[in-house]
Amino acid sequence: MTSFRIRPRIKQISPLKSEEIQTRIHQAVANSKGMCTTSVIPGYITLRVRPEDRHFWSPQLNLTFEETEEGETIIRGLYGPNPQVWTMIFFGYATLGVAFFFILMYGMTQVTLGKEALILWILPVIAVLALVLYLISQFGQKLGVEQTFILHHVFEEAMGEHVRIK
Repeated sequence: MTSFRIRPRIKQISPLKSEEIQTRIHQAVANSKGMCTTSVIPGYITLRVRPEDRHFWSPQLNLTFEETEEGETIIRGLYGPNPQVWTMIFFGYATLGVAFFFILMYGMTQVTLGKEALILWILPVIAVLALVLYLISQFGQKLGVEQTFILHHVFEEAMGEHVRIK
């Protein structure tokens, strides 16, 4: 289950209609003895760990349903932390990327003008910070792996078959 991806994904094609799949998911959640909860919007379900077991790095499984012309349903799933955690990680990367770009641009301008460009020594620091941010996200993913297994098994129970994570 654990992977080097920041947000593992699933894609499943089912011969069932999306309403039937959503009903099966609700039954699987009911059979899970209260281990997880659902939030439902038509065509979209979010599976979460029950509130009393959640922590900062608790995962959730977002499922979308797309019906094809052949009568099948494509189910796409995305495992990830709460949106607030994911947003914080994304903005961390964005901030580091923008800082890297502007420091590189300023430093290369200084080099082109034949001046000393000591600011370029900040670039390896930014690269290390990006690596640290990645490692923090991997650590958080590992903290939530048991809960990710719970969500995945509930979804597999609902589908009645093995679901591969990409």
